[in-house]
Amino acid sequence: DTAEVFYASAYEDTLSTLATLIGHGIDRGWVDGRDVSARQLAEQLAAMWKGFRYSRAQFGLTDQPFADIDTWAEHCLATLLDGRARTGVR
Repeated sequence: DTAEVFYASAYEDTLSTLATLIGHGIDRGWVDGRDVSARQLAEQLAAMWKGFRYSRAQFGLTDQPFADIDTWAEHCLATLLDGRARTGVR
């Protein structure tokens, strides 16, 4: 299913990497992981990052979240596909 492949490529890989980084921070005492897992912290952080552009639009700080949605989407997909090509993931 295309949606599952896209989610795994775009989100799951990113969350796994971010969770690993946060896990290293927890192991070293740099991040408080007493009440929540590295995976949960990664999901919370990614959600906050993802929502910044939309939040600016909701608060009327910009007319729209993306000045040029087509260019933004093309760049995001190019980044995603480039990363998968570098890792050999298909």
